[in-house]
Amino acid sequence: MKGSNRFQNGSLILVKNKKTVGTWFLRFYEYADGKRVYRKRRIGTVREYPHRRDAEKAVTTLRSKINSEVRSPETVNELITHYTQHELSAQSGKRSSTREVYAGFLKLHVAPK
Repeated sequence: MKGSNRFQNGSLILVKNKKTVGTWFLRFYEYADGKRVYRKRRIGTVREYPHRRDAEKAVTTLRSKINSEVRSPETVNELITHYTQHELSAQSGKRSSTREVYAGFLKLHVAPK
C-alpha cells in the first residue's frame, strides 16, 4: 500500500541539547512524490510543557490535522472493496494463487454475511 494515507499517532520525543532547554517534537510521516518522508514539528520546550502528558495534550490538534485525510471504511463492503483494490492487486506482492483464494473467500464467505 505505498502512497496511501494511514491513521497515525506519530511519536512524541524530547530532544535535549547542551546549549538549549529540552524541546518536545512530534515526529510523523507523509507521502511526497510517492515516497515516505519523515517530518517533525516543534511542540514546545520543557519549561512550557514540563511533563510528557502536558505535551501530549498540546499535540492533539496537530494529530487531527495530520489524520484529516484518513477515512476508515464504514461498511464491510467498503472494506472488501478497499482490500481488493490495494491488497489483492498485482502489485501487492502476493502470488496469483493466493490472490484468487482470498478473493474467493471474500466472495463466498464474507460478503454474503
